Amino acid sequence: MTESYQLSDFEQKKFEASVHHEIRDAGKNLKSMALMKDSKGARSIDITVYGGVMMEKREGYEQPLPVQKNKKRNVILTMEDYSCSVLTDIFLNEKVNFDDKQELKMEVSAAIERKMDQIIIDALNAHSYGSGNTVADPTKVFSMTDHLKKIARLMDDKGAVQDRNLLLHAYAAHDLLGDDKVGNINNNSNKVLVKGSMDKEKFYGFDFTVIGSREEGGLPKPSATSIASFAWVRKALALGINMQPRIEVIYDGQYGAHRVNAFLSGGAKVVDGNGVVKSTSLYQ
Repeated sequence: MTESYQLSDFEQKKFEASVHHEIRDAGKNLKSMALMKDSKGARSIDITVYGGVMMEKREGYEQPLPVQKNKKRNVILTMEDYSCSVLTDIFLNEKVNFDDKQELKMEVSAAIERKMDQIIIDALNAHSYGSGNTVADPTKVFSMTDHLKKIARLMDDKGAVQDRNLLLHAYAAHDLLGDDKVGNINNNSNKVLVKGSMDKEKFYGFDFTVIGSREEGGLPKPSATSIASFAWVRKALALGINMQPRIEVIYDGQYGAHRVNAFLSGGAKVVDGNGVVKSTSLYQ
């Protein structure tokens, strides 16, 4: 009698659901900070962006309403496919330690989460920034608080004030924590020095997200001692999803083990240049 090593539908769905649950609970996923678009299976999404719409004086009912000469343009999001595959024998042993399955679940979900983040980071970095939405400090004259003020001033001037996000590398975040204006409880009631992190905190009108170095690429480093940060409002960044994260567990007879496969398809792009700022700072 041949023994079947295929997981039952229930076992597979249970593992898949646990990975999805881990993704939902993940703390650093940036997708909630972008406009979500469903490509519905298409390889690209055409988004119409309206800009420069203004109210004009009406001369009277005898005259036709003036047609607004708005800056209408189309932005195309291109979908890319991503996957990861892990061989494991933890499903073959009925008495396998629960921690092993928990560990695999966390690793797969973290890989999906990081790739989703990277799609957004790459889109922010690919945008063409002008002097009106760039803050640079090639000689470290500015403190990180100075950077924050300059970023906020640029965004305030362009009316980018709602749902403001700031993505920092851990190095830049710790420079910011070293400023008394941030760490002092009289200025910041979040007690960031007690927590030792700015991640998921709110300060100066920004929701902070802090990440470290990542094999996927992470935040760009223009030089060995400089690193980029990005600020944006939610409406300025679009994220298209062609395939929500999908997980499958199949038995691979060639290896005598199960293969856990994860799939993702999506793409992102800045759709409003007035709502994004790139900052480059030095660190030691």
